[in-house]
Amino acid sequence: MVGKWEWVDNYNTDPRGRLWILWDPNKVKFRVDVVHKQFIHGYVTTQSSGFYLTRVYGMHTIADRKHLWTGLTQVTNAVTEPLVIMGDFNSILHGDDRFGGNVVMDGEVQDFKKFMETASIIGMKCLGRRYTWTNGHIHRKIDWILTNASWVHKWEHIQGLIMEPLFSDHCVVSFPLGDRQNSGQKSFKFFNHIAEHPDFIGVVRKGWRGMTYPTMRGVWQNLKKVKVLIQKLNTKAFKGVTERVNQKRKQLINLQGLMSDPLAASRLAMDEKQCKVELERWINIEESILMQKSRVQWLKLGYANTSYFHACLKSRQSQKQITQLMSLEGIVLSSGSQVEGEITKFYKQLLGSAATSLPAVDITIMGGGNVLLRDQQLQLVRQVEMEEIWKALAGISDTKSLGYDGFNAYFFKKGWSVMGEEITSAVMEFFNTTREIMGCMGPYILCQRKRYMGGGT
Repeated sequence: MVGKWEWVDNYNTDPRGRLWILWDPNKVKFRVDVVHKQFIHGYVTTQSSGFYLTRVYGMHTIADRKHLWTGLTQVTNAVTEPLVIMGDFNSILHGDDRFGGNVVMDGEVQDFKKFMETASIIGMKCLGRRYTWTNGHIHRKIDWILTNASWVHKWEHIQGLIMEPLFSDHCVVSFPLGDRQNSGQKSFKFFNHIAEHPDFIGVVRKGWRGMTYPTMRGVWQNLKKVKVLIQKLNTKAFKGVTERVNQKRKQLINLQGLMSDPLAASRLAMDEKQCKVELERWINIEESILMQKSRVQWLKLGYANTSYFHACLKSRQSQKQITQLMSLEGIVLSSGSQVEGEITKFYKQLLGSAATSLPAVDITIMGGGNVLLRDQQLQLVRQVEMEEIWKALAGISDTKSLGYDGFNAYFFKKGWSVMGEEITSAVMEFFNTTREIMGCMGPYILCQRKRYMGGGT
């Protein structure tokens, strides 16, 4: 043992042990709460914060791991503070977590998935290798870092690191505790509840006046003006949604407390009714925002107060941020300039340099494979109809991901009475002149037309 380090093991639960946790008491403290045959659970106290830690070594059979999932569910449900669960679970979670060997069966993953859902646990975003264990023939992801919603809420910027295995058959997994880095200015995002405001159409119409440039360029310029007005409307009408929900909830509680007096009950009945209506409205707005942020497709309005909903929301926000990146040389890059430089370097290598000449297509070879029939060729080049453009837009889900300018399909549907004519003309111009489509309508229309023509997505 090095210096005066302290440690705990689980040899008292199994002669083979399998688990050790070591710590330097001069830097951290670890309070042991549960010692299990397949995990050790306790509380870590650092100089600046504290959290629960569960170190796992899962048994090798599905039957034996059932005790692991039961024990983890019990300790997890008893915790409200940040929690991280990490180690060798000896279990995959998804079908693509194993490469080589037998096909993954549902029975191999269902207990793990049930635990994740029941305990409201999500996986931490990790850098490094996809698979964490190999015997040289089969590769599996069985080493995991999992967290609860409290952890993600407090440290959503923290990412795990899957290190190189060197001479071992396992990769070491770790995570750093550090301060959040500045992620820069937040981009504009359109939320669907804004379109339900009575002033929405008027705001769109105000920003849409006059086409400075013809067709798609004019559409793009108008969208920029509308965006500014939408931001002002959102700030004025919907700023502090969660605070408003809490205020209305407290107001309702106070009113109902006063109504315990029979003399005041009839006088306050209408106030209570109005307060309920306003509270329901703000709750629906809050849940709509959370559901749109989380992008969990099976969630419906009314379920946004569950811990799993918020865990999914925070997980999505964490997953889409690039705060760290592992370079091609295996070096972890943390600063914004380093990450930007590595991405630029990668795509330069991927795309290569400009070619002075390109080989011609060999018509003979092309003709030897599957070719389109004449009717199919004509279908590809037929004139696009105006009704088809609206049909393509109407076929896109209202919760579909935002375009890169922050607008989604729902925005265009609700504002179509104002914007529809110009957008339709712009899309028609693209198909007639093959000019580039600017803005987020381009990918929507192209993707949907491909679907209608049998090309899939």
